[in-house]
Amino acid sequence: MDSLYEETTILFPPEPPSRANEIIIPGRFEYVTNKSTREMLINAWQAVTLTETWTYLKTDVANLSSENAKKIIGKMYQLGCGHSGSSFWWCIKILQFIEEHGEEAFKKKYEED
Repeated sequence: MDSLYEETTILFPPEPPSRANEIIIPGRFEYVTNKSTREMLINAWQAVTLTETWTYLKTDVANLSSENAKKIIGKMYQLGCGHSGSSFWWCIKILQFIEEHGEEAFKKKYEED
């Protein structure tokens, strides 16, 4: 037998990249698979960051007519993503969780649900 045929090499496709060690870029929400959900969260993150209202999220946010809520809502619209009252509060609650526990904890919780 010819030596060319004696050795057989089997090639397998490479393993898919592991998401376990994925670096999180704050505010990008790349692990959020639903496009519209990701866009809403990015919009909220940018609005809170640009209005410098992260410390506001440490309080009990419950009033849409508060000055800080108005700033955030205005910036959200300015950035091109309008929210309903419920999507605004949903995003704010997620950002509050991230502010308190970190985005890694949110990513883990998001991937478990």
